[in-house]
Amino acid sequence: MKREHRLLYKKLIQKLGEMHQIEKCVEELNELCDVLDSDEIDSFALIDEVADVEITMEQLKVIFPYLGKEVRERKKFKIERLKREVLGLLSDE
Repeated sequence: MKREHRLLYKKLIQKLGEMHQIEKCVEELNELCDVLDSDEIDSFALIDEVADVEITMEQLKVIFPYLGKEVRERKKFKIERLKREVLGLLSDE
């Protein structure tokens, strides 16, 4: 995450509080779910909500500093597992 973004998020969290920003993250995730749950996905709405979710995810990493490293490690594990699953699916063909 860019240093200027981290500083901006820290100021925002100090001003509004951690719980407020956690609730904001939940709100943004729900809005993304609503876009994805529609019969016809609006590409502008999808782009907008994904951007909002990414921003609030970065804020969570400021609130919970251990998330950065831990999530990176967990993603590596899950991607490796996904590779094995995909290779297994391909070998079944």
